[in-house]
Parts: sequence; C-alpha cells; structure tokens
Amino acid sequence: MGGKSLKDNGIIVTSRLDLKKYLIIKEIVVNFISINTNCDIIPELPDKDSFGDLDVLYIGNENVINFVKDYFKPKYEYYNGNIYSFSLDCSNYIDKNLLFQIDMILVENLEMAKCYFSYGDVGKILGAIVNHYNLKYGYDGLWCYVEKKNFIEKLILSSNPKEIFDFLGLDYDYYMDEIPKLKKHEYNKIYDWIMRSKFFNNDVFNNLNNHHRRYLRPFYLDFFKYINVDINNSKGNNKITNYDVMPVIKYFKKEDEYSNIIKKYDMKESRKKKFNQMEFIGLYSHIKGKKLVNKEIGTQINIFMEYCSKNMSWNDFLDSNTYESIKDRIMDFLLKN
Repeated sequence: MGGKSLKDNGIIVTSRLDLKKYLIIKEIVVNFISINTNCDIIPELPDKDSFGDLDVLYIGNENVINFVKDYFKPKYEYYNGNIYSFSLDCSNYIDKNLLFQIDMILVENLEMAKCYFSYGDVGKILGAIVNHYNLKYGYDGLWCYVEKKNFIEKLILSSNPKEIFDFLGLDYDYYMDEIPKLKKHEYNKIYDWIMRSKFFNNDVFNNLNNHHRRYLRPFYLDFFKYINVDINNSKGNNKITNYDVMPVIKYFKKEDEYSNIIKKYDMKESRKKKFNQMEFIGLYSHIKGKKLVNKEIGTQINIFMEYCSKNMSWNDFLDSNTYESIKDRIMDFLLKN
C-alpha cells in the first residue's frame, strides 16, 4: 500500500496514474479477481486525482494469487504478510512501457476491512484514539488484549463496522455515504466527524510515540494542524494504562468470551504448578545419581510425557491429576526406566 513496494536495485519501477487511467485499470483488475473470489476496492479520499497503486481486498487463499500470476504474469512482485503486491504491465490497456502497482490484501471480513482502510488514514486515526483507552482498532475490527503476568490473548469485541461506530459515537452512514461526496477543500468535514467521537481528545495525539510519527502521511499531518497539535513536541505515551476495559467488554456482551480466556489462563498456571521441569531434573539427579544436561533434559521429559499420556493428551493428564499424584508418577517413571 502506497505504491512504493516494487523496486529494482532500490529504484521504484511503477508509475502513478491519473484518475481516468486508474479507473480503466481498476475495472480490468477487479473484474478478473472477482471471477475467482469475493473482492472489493478500498475507497480513496474524495476528489483524489493521482494514484500510486490499486488496493484490492479479497477473501481466498493462495489459489487466488496463482490465478493472478498466471493471467497478468507480473515482472515484479512482493509479499508482506497478508499483502501481495505485483506490477501490472499496462501496455495492453493504457500506455506502453508503464507498470502500475496492484496490492492484493487478504482479509476475512470484507465489510470491516473496507471500513477500516477507507479514505486514507482515517482508520489509523481512529486506531490511535482507541489505543489511548487500551483498545485496538484494525481491519479485523475492535478488540482488546486480556493480559495477566506473562499471558496475553486477543479478545475481539466486534467486527461489525456500524456497531463499532455506534460505540465510538460516530455516524456510520455519514462515513460511508457522505464523505465520498466531499471535495479536497472539504477534508475539514472529515476531521470534524472524527472529533465528534466521544473518545476524542487532543491528548491522544499529543502523546504519539516517535515510531508512530515517522509514518504519518499528508492527510494525517493536516489533521494534526486542524486540531492544533504540534507533532514535534508530542510526549510519546499514547495509552491510559489504568483504563478499565471491562465496561467495554460488557457493552459488546463479551463477558463469556472474557471468562473463557481467564479460565484458559488459570488452567495454564495450574499446569505449570503441577509439573515443573526443574523439579523433574532434581528428582532425576537424586534417583539416578547423575545430572541431566543439554539435549538429555528435553529427551527425558518427552519420554516421561509420552509415558503419562498414552491414552490422553498431556494437558488432559495434567488437568486430571494433582501435584502430588504427578510427583508420584515421576518417581515411578524414574525408578522403572
């Protein structure tokens, strides 16, 4: 995304297109990809007249990419996580000796991804706002992390754009229907829409860290100016660490999912207490009269795990036994083997 992924010896090989040529290429690419899978285009900022790439959201697997490769036969390609970028030779469509970058973005939810990526950096700005409250917003929805000690798990709160916008206090219909009608000189209306969120405050953007600031694009920077934030003097801590996400979890009726994650954590902690590798090594040394070293440690523990879980999984074995009974099993194993 951004039209700068495809290079030859460090030099960008693709060109920008004006609106007329972009629309021709968009129709050709989308018509082909839609034959093979569900896909959609990310809406650009309104009144945009120059394009560095075409972003296509799609649902599918590697077969979709193979179809694209076989048909368009790109000279240059690049993989970055769930994004496949390739060079489209425009010779047969608009101009000879012209390559244009196509980005195919693999997603699970087209509606949610389209909402997040729409209109340049709006989704990133909303993400910065909710991050201030220990929440996350991205192309797969709104979520939080359940964290306890060394345990962390993602809890999806919603993957429904309208539901998320209602929570944020934002007008979803305006976002999808009215923003595309705006002109370049009316971007302040998008900024005003963002600022109507009940979670918006300038501190969010006063505290962006250096890593985040490095990747800001013109739309984002103009937003900073509009809200009177000096990006060069931001403090670099964009999170309220003591913000309680439980009311948010209850708002989205995710208490059961939250409880299941806590149970998973408790069970993991219980298993740790029931079987301790260091204790196993100590008992081995005591009974066998020699120390386990290097690879021997993993080998003996694996043999013991197989010994105990012939008719069940290792976790089921731990869950169905107490610390004392597992210690007895270790002693029995070491004396017999």
